[in-house]
This record gives sequence, C-alpha cells and structure tokens, in this order.
Amino acid sequence: MAKSSALRQQVQNQMYSEPEDSAPASKKQIFARTASTDEITSFYRSFSILMKSGYTVNRALNVLSETVSNEDLAKTLANINVQIEKGQQVSQAMSAYPWYFDAVSIGVFRAAEETARLSEALEFLAETAELGQDVRQRVTESISYPAFVGIVSILMINAILYFVAPEFSRYIQDAGIEITGLSKFVFALSDLVRMPIVPPVVFLSIALGIWSVLTWSRRNPMSFYRTLGRIPLLGSIMLKGSLVRFVSMFHMMNANGVSVAKSLKMAESTVHNEVLRKAIGDMHASVERGQSMTAPLKNYPFPVRFIDMLRLGEQTGQFETILPNLTRSLTQELHRTTSRVTMASEPVMLLVLGGVVLVILLSFFMPYFDVIGSLSVGA
Repeated sequence: MAKSSALRQQVQNQMYSEPEDSAPASKKQIFARTASTDEITSFYRSFSILMKSGYTVNRALNVLSETVSNEDLAKTLANINVQIEKGQQVSQAMSAYPWYFDAVSIGVFRAAEETARLSEALEFLAETAELGQDVRQRVTESISYPAFVGIVSILMINAILYFVAPEFSRYIQDAGIEITGLSKFVFALSDLVRMPIVPPVVFLSIALGIWSVLTWSRRNPMSFYRTLGRIPLLGSIMLKGSLVRFVSMFHMMNANGVSVAKSLKMAESTVHNEVLRKAIGDMHASVERGQSMTAPLKNYPFPVRFIDMLRLGEQTGQFETILPNLTRSLTQELHRTTSRVTMASEPVMLLVLGGVVLVILLSFFMPYFDVIGSLSVGA
C-alpha cells in the first residue's frame, strides 16, 4: 500500500513539474516542423494500436519509422527509437523534438510511463489532436465565408474605383457638372487607388501582415489564441473548444489516479482561453484550500451544463462516467454554435457588400440627379 502511494505521488510530481521544452519555440524549431498535424495525429493513433496489439515501444517505433510517409517524421521516430534503446525514457527522447511533441504531450508521456498506461495516453493524445483539428476546422468554416466575401468585396470595390470611377469622373467634368459631397470623396479615392505606388504598397503590406500573423501564431500560440478569443463570436466558439479540451484532459488525468488539484494544474496548461485559464486557476486554489472545486465557477460566463455536471461529478465522485458525457455534450454544443455563426454571417456579409456597392454607384449618379433637380426647379 505504501509502495502504491509513493508511486502515485511520484506520478503527480511528474505531472506537476514544468516540462523542459515549455519555453517558446525558437526560429529553428518553427521551420524544423515538416509533418502536418494530421500526420502527428495519425502517428499517435497508430502507435496506440500497436501498443494495444502487444508490440514493445521499440518495435512499434521501428515499424512506424518505416511506414510513415513524411521523411522527416520517419527520421525523427528512428532517432527517438535509438535513444530509447540506449536507455532513455520515451518522454525524454521525444522532448528533443518540441516542434512535434509539445510540453503537454511530454507531460502526458511522463505520467503514462509511471502508470504503465502508454497506449491509453497515446489514444488520449490522438483524440485531443483530432478534437483540436475539429475545433480549428469549425472556426475556419465560421470565418471562411465572411473572409471570402470580404476579399471579393475589396477586389470588386477596387476594380470599380480603378476602372469605372475615372470614366464617370471624366463624363461629369466634360458636362461641366460640379462634383461635391460623397461623389467628390469617391472620385478622390479613385485617384488615390490609381496612383502607381499604391497597389504595390498595399500588396506588400497585406503580404507582410499575413506573414507576421503566421509567424506570431507559431512562435506564441498562447498569445495568438488569446487575441482571437477577444473577437465576440469567434471567442465564443474558441471558449467552447477550450472547455472540451479541458474536460478531456481533466478526465485523462483523473482516470490515471492523479489528484483533483494536480489534474487541474496540468489541465490548465492545455487551455489557450484566458478566461478559462483564470477559472481553472481559481478552481485549483479552491481545492487547495479544502473548498469546493466548482464554487468559483459561478463568477464565470460558462454554460450551465458545464458547471452543473462538474458539480455533480464532484459531489458523487463519478467523474469517470460524467466527464466523457460532458465532453460529448460540449462538442455537440460547439457544432451548433459554429453552424449558427455561419448561418448568421452569410446574410450580414451580403448586406454589407450590397450596401458598399450601392453607395459607390449612387455617388456616380448623384451629380446627374442634382443637375436634373435644378432643371426641374428652373422650369
């Protein structure tokens, strides 16, 4: 009994400690990654299947290094296998490749090594990666249509200003009609767009902006996701995705015998949403004081289902049954939210595009309307 308690304490200490590769990725690490998230997810899933089939770690890695399609990932797995054969732990060997195996993954491997549940840990990592992909896909679906319409709108407006507006301006000036108000602004904007230096400057600015965002998102993913989370509708989707990730991680730690306090501390490292991270920190502090884990949640705008089911699990001790159901429930809610956002964004973007085009077209004809109006008054 004492030996079992000592082992559990050792596992909790492993989970609580900060992994060695938790520092921000260097520039070298950013560009070292060649395998996609899909390929890493497939590796976790295949590794788990082989382990459940009775393969040893070395044999499984050897098979995978010869079967994965990505050459860099195959070479990485072969190198990891060599280090394991020399006596290193799986987590220690993988920590040398933080662009493929992040701090959370290494922490899960460390806990799995101590609890002898490597196959379960691999399955959890695969499910977590798939969940992350699903969230990213749904976020992308939610913003892809508005982004597409926005790009088309910008191109259309620029085409009108570049090709159509100058012709109208010339006709109006030839007719001796005075240009004022909105029409004057639109024609001045057309002159600006047609300046030779403007198109390359705009193109370079957009390209530099995209490159900066991509680099920032890879070097500082936490800050990037926090910034995205401040966008109202997108923030709601990302919060639900973070809730699903947190519940999954908390369930995995709790099922492996890690205490509630340590499970909360480890699960906190998997969350990008700033509000949820603060809530988990408050939950951890409450447990450390011997108080209810869910008491601090009343101060946060989380779904009622999330709070109630966590409270039920805390009171009954049936986390192992309740948490998987909560994960499924939150995932379904995430799907419904993204569908609603997509449906709402389509008519809004069409109205915005139609309104902008209408304003530009009206600015072309308003001088003629003024002249016709003045002639009618004179008559």
